[in-house]
Amino acid sequence: MELADEMLYGDASDQPIVVARVPTTSLQIHVLGWSWRIGTAPNQECKVLKTVVISGPGGMGKTEIAIQYASSATSKFDAIFWVNADTNEKLDCGHTEIARALDLLDKSSPNDDVACREIVKAWLSKPLMVANQDTPKADEEASWLLILDNLDDLDELANILPDTGEGCVIVTTRNPPPKGSLLSPTLSIDLGPFEPGDASKFLLSLSRREHEANSLELCTNIAKIVGGLPLALTQIGSTIRRSHLKLEEFLAIYTEDSKAIQDRHAGLGGHHRYTAPYVWMLEVLSKPSMALLRVLSFLDPDRIQESILFKDTKNVKLPDYPDSESTYTKARTELVERSLVSWDTQHCDLRIHRLVQDAVRERLSNDKRSAVFEATITLLSNSWPFISFDDRNHVGRFRKCEQLFPHIEQLRAVFGESITSGEFKPTVTSAALFNEVAWNMIERAHVDKVDIYASLAFDILENFSKEMFQEDETLSRLLSQSHQYKAVSCIETNSPGALAHLRCMIVLITERLEKWNRVDDAVQLADAYNESAMAYMRDKFQEQTAIMSWLQSYDAFEAAIQGDMDPIDTKIRQEWPAIHLAIMYSLRGECEKGESILLPVLNAREEKFGKDSVSSMVSGKVLHALGNIRRTQGASDEAIDLYRRALRVFRSTIGDNHYVTADACYCLAERLLVARPGMEQEAILLLDQSLKVYGDIRWYKPQTARSAFMKGNLLKRLGNTIEGEALLAQAMQLRSEIVPDDKRTADQLSDVDFDKEVYYYSR
Repeated sequence: MELADEMLYGDASDQPIVVARVPTTSLQIHVLGWSWRIGTAPNQECKVLKTVVISGPGGMGKTEIAIQYASSATSKFDAIFWVNADTNEKLDCGHTEIARALDLLDKSSPNDDVACREIVKAWLSKPLMVANQDTPKADEEASWLLILDNLDDLDELANILPDTGEGCVIVTTRNPPPKGSLLSPTLSIDLGPFEPGDASKFLLSLSRREHEANSLELCTNIAKIVGGLPLALTQIGSTIRRSHLKLEEFLAIYTEDSKAIQDRHAGLGGHHRYTAPYVWMLEVLSKPSMALLRVLSFLDPDRIQESILFKDTKNVKLPDYPDSESTYTKARTELVERSLVSWDTQHCDLRIHRLVQDAVRERLSNDKRSAVFEATITLLSNSWPFISFDDRNHVGRFRKCEQLFPHIEQLRAVFGESITSGEFKPTVTSAALFNEVAWNMIERAHVDKVDIYASLAFDILENFSKEMFQEDETLSRLLSQSHQYKAVSCIETNSPGALAHLRCMIVLITERLEKWNRVDDAVQLADAYNESAMAYMRDKFQEQTAIMSWLQSYDAFEAAIQGDMDPIDTKIRQEWPAIHLAIMYSLRGECEKGESILLPVLNAREEKFGKDSVSSMVSGKVLHALGNIRRTQGASDEAIDLYRRALRVFRSTIGDNHYVTADACYCLAERLLVARPGMEQEAILLLDQSLKVYGDIRWYKPQTARSAFMKGNLLKRLGNTIEGEALLAQAMQLRSEIVPDDKRTADQLSDVDFDKEVYYYSR
C-alpha cells in the first residue's frame, strides 16, 4: 500500500531504529480504491509536520490501513510509534511506552503520565538519535512516524503534537476535521463503504472463488446485503474459505440463517442495531471460541494481554470457557481465522473491533451478561496484584496495575450505570477489585477517579442485607474499605462527607473486632483514626481534635502487634500518624514533640529499607516532615538537604507530577530563596513545576495561589515586571475565592499569608 510516499519522507536504513508498539494484523483489509486517494498527497519540500487524517464510521478499516502502512514503511522512518488514543489513559500509556522505547526515562522511576507526554513532545520537536540506541546516526535528527489510532477528539492533537519540528502523523478517527477548525491536515480522507464494484472484487479476492461460475455477480449480491462494509466483507471472506463453501452455498445459508437470527433478536426485545453479518459469524463458532469471544467483548479492545485469558483461570465459572492453554489456543485460532480478532504474535496481545464487541454484547441475555461479567472480573482479579496493608504505596506493582486498568475502565464504562442503578448486580469479587482500583488511584493521585471506583464497590455491596455483613467478615471488610476510600476522596478533594464515611468504617471494624478479634481489623481501625484526623484538619477549628485522633492512631498501631512482631515493623506501621503529627507539631512550633515521634520511624525505615529508600514514597514524606521541623527551628541548610532528599525519593517513586512532589518543590524553593542567595533560577524551576502540577484543579487552588504569589514577587525582584504582575494577579484572584473577606492587597500580604490557607499536609 502506498500512503503518500510523496508526503511522508524518510532516508532511513532498511529497518527503523525504534518501533514502539505497532500492532500486527490478521485481518485482511486491502485498500483497493482508497490507496490512490492516500497516495495523491502533495509533496512538500519544506520540512514541516505533516498530518494525514483517516476518518469514517466503525468497520471501514481505518486502523487496518494504518497498520498496513506502518508495516510497509519501516524503510522510510528511523522511528515509528503507535498510540491507542481513544481515552486519555491510553494516550498517557502510549506516551510512556514511546519514552521507554526511546530510552528517555530513568529506569528507577515510575511512569509519570504528564512528564512522559512532555518528554515525548520535546523529543518529537527535536528528535536526536542518541548513542545508546545502537545507531551510527547518533546525534543526528531522526525521521519519525506517529500513528494515533481512534482519536475521536481531534482537539487533543494540540496537547500531543509539538509546536515546532518536523515529522509525520497519521490519525484515525470517527470524526472528520470540521471545516474552519484549527487542525489543517496535509491530507484528510473520509472513508465510507465500498462502492458495489470495489466491494465485489474485494470479497472475490478474499474468498478466492474466482473459478466459480457467476462468482463476481454472487459477490456483488453478498456485498449489497452487508452494505459494502469492509469489516463484514473480510469476515465473510474468511468464513467462506475456512468452511470450504461455494459462494452460492454461502448466500443461501446466510440468507436463511440471518432471517432466523433477526427474528430471535426481535423476540429478545431491546434495540438490536447491528446488521446480520456480524451476528451470523457468531452463530457458527465453537462453544469455547464463543465463550472466549464473549469475555473479549468486555475488555479494552485495543490491547488484550493473553496472560489474562489463560494463565490463571481458577474460579472462572463461565460454561465452555477454555480451561487450559491448549484449549485456549484452539479457540483463539478459530477467532483469528474468522477475522473476529487480530493476534499480535510479537507482544502476545489480542485486538478486537468495537463493532464486533458491540454485536457480541448486544445478543447476550441478562443471565449470560452477568455470567460473562463475573468471568471477566475473575480473570482480571486473578491477574491484579492485590496487596496487604504493610505493602501499600510500594511502587513495584504500579506498572502491572497500569496495564490492567484499561480493562477495568472498560467494564466501568459499559456497566457502571447499570450497577449504580441496581439493574445489574455483580458479586463480591467485583467489589473487591473495584476497591483495589480505588486504592491504586489514591496511590497515583488520580483523585478524581477514587470515588468512582469506591462508589461502584459500595453500590455492589448495598445489594446485601445488613444481617449478611454481621455474619460475613469479607463483606464487612470490603464495605469498611469502600467507606474508607470514599472518605479519602472527600479529604483529598476538600469535599464534605469524609467523617460520616469514617464513622461507618469504625463501626464496622469495631463489630468485627468484637466478634472475630483479627489483627488485620485492629490495624484497619488504627488507620481509620489516622484518616479521621486528616478529615478533622479540613476544619481549622478541629486542630486539637485531629491531634488527639493521630495520637489514638499511633497507639492503636502499637497495640495491633501480631505475635512476636519485630519492633522495627511495629514502628513502621506507625509511620503515617507519626508523619502527620510531625507536620502539625512543626507548624505549632513544638519541634521537640515532632522529633521524638518522627525520628524513631525514620531510623526504623532506614534500618529495614536503607537510607532514602525508593520502594515507596513514604521515606520521602518522612524526610519532608523532618525538613519542616528543621525549617521551624531555623536550621535552613539542614532543611534544604532534607527537602532535596525527599524530592529525589518522590521523583523516583510517584514521579514529577504528583501533588506531593509539587509540595516538596515549593518547600525547597522557599528555603532556597530565604537561605541561599543566587539560587533564584533553581527556585523558579521548582515553582514552575509546582504550578504545572497544581494547574487549575479546584482542590489545589490554595497551593496554586501560594506558588504563583511567590514566583510573581521573585520575578518582579529580578526585573521581569510584566510576568510577575500577571502571576500576582492570578494569585490574588485565587485568594479572593478562598478568603473572600480578606481585602488586603498583594503588597500587604506575605508568603506566610498564602501558606496558611494551604491544607496542612501540603505545607
